[in-house]
Amino acid sequence: MSAVAVTAVAVVSPGGDSATAALGGTGTAAGWFDHRTRLGARGYRYLPPATQYALAAARHAADGTALAEIPEVRRGLVLATNGGLGRLFDDMDRQVASAEGAEGLAPVSAPYFAVNVMGNRVAADQGLKAFALTMASPRTAAMDAVEAGTRALRAGRCDLALVAATEHHLPDAGSDSAPGEEGAVALVLEASDGRQEMPVLRAGSLFVPPQVLAAPGGTERAAVTIRAAVRRIIGDAAPGLRVRLILDGSGLAELIARTVPAALVGPDVTQHRTESPLGCLTPALHLAGALTGESGDTLLVTAVHDGHLAITLACRPGARRRSPRQESRP
Repeated sequence: MSAVAVTAVAVVSPGGDSATAALGGTGTAAGWFDHRTRLGARGYRYLPPATQYALAAARHAADGTALAEIPEVRRGLVLATNGGLGRLFDDMDRQVASAEGAEGLAPVSAPYFAVNVMGNRVAADQGLKAFALTMASPRTAAMDAVEAGTRALRAGRCDLALVAATEHHLPDAGSDSAPGEEGAVALVLEASDGRQEMPVLRAGSLFVPPQVLAAPGGTERAAVTIRAAVRRIIGDAAPGLRVRLILDGSGLAELIARTVPAALVGPDVTQHRTESPLGCLTPALHLAGALTGESGDTLLVTAVHDGHLAITLACRPGARRRSPRQESRP
């Protein structure tokens, strides 16, 4: 499986504009994002917050890259979100159910009843005309977007893919509800030219629904499939592979926690497990951290109870890779 190069990484979050700061944040500070300084004084005030975050991250990522040199019809976008428009949808529902009805919907926000409009706004801002896709699969959407971007590059559908994940904290649903995530991550992907200083990544996905695990022999068959997928993606990953499992508490998550270590070769593998909150931003932040942190290779595996499973390998320069003869095989 060929890798693609990551030529830019950008993070926008309440904790700070780096993956480390975002993951270490303890909450959302009021007024942390000012659209006037991040985007401009006019034309952005009434955009949904998740759209503002995505625009800011995309602009930051695009600065200093070759994006402006590539024809617009050869630039693509894949945007991921789960609850990015949740509050807006709730507000729209309340307005439609009111005495005034749909006539009272604000013209500037009404188009966002369709979640893909958020990505279209980013595509228009950056001149991304090859395609504009929106991924919304629970929790794995950001990693699914990365896979879609890498597939498009390998298939020749574009010369550059901007991949972004954005979330805005969810509406209040009671004292026991989690607030969700807030912020955005953007990556610029291009075909790898073999330069050693550029981070590269590979990505893949599976679907393992609960009924498969519940069937006789289903768990064993799923484990074989997961091991094969992991080995196919890690390929020539360097010794000292870091593994980050971003999971919920489902049966699929427990199967992954047992199966992934069995698929890896070598005693120098380090593994960490993170509980995934609502939204797709946490996996994107961990990927951004792997691409901008210390050198080496990091395998990220994220999954959710209904069967979505995404596997991504991030390779930072400076890591020594195994020779092709040592490549793992299913």
